[in-house]
Amino acid sequence: MVVGGGIVGLACARALLLRARSRGHSHLRLAVLEKESALASHQSHRNSGVIHAGIYYKPGSQRAQLCAQGARTMYEYCEKFNLPVKKVGQ
Repeated sequence: MVVGGGIVGLACARALLLRARSRGHSHLRLAVLEKESALASHQSHRNSGVIHAGIYYKPGSQRAQLCAQGARTMYEYCEKFNLPVKKVGQ
């Protein structure tokens, strides 16, 4: 069971299901509990939708590196699943 239907809770739920299926446990089920009437009602709902490149952080810092890595991963994910995404400023 995952408590919270925001972006973190849903991402965790997805990761748990993918891990279970990759290990041959496709019969397992998972519940996501959310107190609101809809998913992503709070901070996740207010997300700007911008994929940050990490340019606002100190060059070479862990934060900048993780941000850049996350952006690359997000673009790869969108491409893999044919999700629309715009790359601006390139």
